[in-house]
Amino acid sequence: VGVKRWEDYTKPFLDSLREHAPTLNIVCVDNGSYYPHYEGIKMIKTPEVISLPAAFNVGLRETPESDWYITSSNDMLITKPFPAYRFEYLPDDSLYSFVPVKDALYGFEYIENWMLFTPKKVYEGIGKWWDERFAPMWFEAADYAIRAKKAGYRWTIIDREDWGVYHREEERMDERKAYMKEHMKQRLANRFYLMEKHGIPYKRLG
Repeated sequence: VGVKRWEDYTKPFLDSLREHAPTLNIVCVDNGSYYPHYEGIKMIKTPEVISLPAAFNVGLRETPESDWYITSSNDMLITKPFPAYRFEYLPDDSLYSFVPVKDALYGFEYIENWMLFTPKKVYEGIGKWWDERFAPMWFEAADYAIRAKKAGYRWTIIDREDWGVYHREEERMDERKAYMKEHMKQRLANRFYLMEKHGIPYKRLG
């Protein structure tokens, strides 16, 4: 599984970053897998598979201080020049995502984290780290976004085509559905943990 992830997703993503965003300082977390060395990129291997927010934290702890932080899943591709100077024109009081989300059961809103741009001001203002209780995944993005809103920051949706960002989610849809079905109990537990943590009322849509 680890080799497949590397060949099919992670390496093509890193290749696209190297081609279109060569000035970015890239930290890649090998989450309990078998990734090889990649020249010019800091590779961090976890001894076992950990949750998505825990993996984000591993990478962020190894990332040098910066004006901007980008957290991303590995099933992405950058398709055109991604110059760092573009971040200079983005206000530093917002989280930036490509996808807004509304929870299907309870209607609370958040922004997706398959690629998230976080300015230093927001990163430090909400306490930096992702909540590792959201395991194996699901609703960690909602938690991070809601924390930002509570701290007085905004959410901004940016155009993925304008930025040249492609998400290969359609290629993995069957896999995603099967994983969700297998872990549905945990998904529900994560939703309820989020709602209790942030005082979201238990009033279902419809």
